[in-house]
Amino acid sequence: EEVKEEPKEEEVVAEEEVVEEEVVVEGKKSFHSDADLVEALIKEKHLLIKNTSTEKNLDSMQRFGKGESSLYDLRNTLQNSIIVSDDKTFGKILNEKNIEWITSADCLYLLYYAARINNRFALEKLEKLKMYIPKHKYEKIKNAIR
Repeated sequence: EEVKEEPKEEEVVAEEEVVEEEVVVEGKKSFHSDADLVEALIKEKHLLIKNTSTEKNLDSMQRFGKGESSLYDLRNTLQNSIIVSDDKTFGKILNEKNIEWITSADCLYLLYYAARINNRFALEKLEKLKMYIPKHKYEKIKNAIR
C-alpha cells in the first residue's frame, strides 16, 4: 500500500501549475480578488504547492477544468485533506460524493481563527470576496472576525 504524505496542520495544499496559471496569473488579469489572497498565502508559506496527475476516468469530474480536477486528485492523494472551492456546481458533486469542502470565505475565517492572519487582513480580503459570497454568509463571517 502506498504511504500518503500528510501536510502540516497549518498548510493548505494545491497543485503548482494550477495555482500559478489559473488562480494567480489569470485571476489578476481578470481582477479576481482571491488572486491576491492566494499569492499572499503562498508568500507567507500557508499554501503548500504539490504536483499531481489528473485522473481522466471520473465521469462526474469530466465537465470541470484543470483546477477542480486537480483539487479532486489531490484530495485522493493526501490524508486528512479538504477541498477549497467557490464553484457551486463542483461543490454539489462533492456533496453527492460525501466529500468535505469549504469555500474561500470559510478558509479565510479559519486562517483568522487559527491566528494565521489578523482581523484587519481578514476583513480586507473578505470585502474583496463579498460579491462571490451569499449575503448571509458574508455577514456571519464578518461578524465572527470583528
